[in-house]
Amino acid sequence: MLNVQVQISERLAHGRDSEQLKKAMGEGLVLHDYLTAEISLGEMAELLDLSYEETLDWLSSQGIPTLRRFRDSELEKACERSFDRLANELGTKMVGQ
Repeated sequence: MLNVQVQISERLAHGRDSEQLKKAMGEGLVLHDYLTAEISLGEMAELLDLSYEETLDWLSSQGIPTLRRFRDSELEKACERSFDRLANELGTKMVGQ
């Protein structure tokens, strides 16, 4: 385990005790890594010691959407083409096609 000292203002602590702060900081780091696409949802679940479904529920309870969308239209089209190609290779048809 990595031992790090961090000073936190009383405003950020919101009256939490040291165990609550430790938990909140761990969740915050994992959440940051998920939101910045450093880790996957599965990795997040593993780090939080939750099941995949529990992690989806936890994110939802925090008001965080779990469906990531591309902001770049060309990247979105490339992804769609990849899914279409995979479905074709598997002999399956995507819903709505």
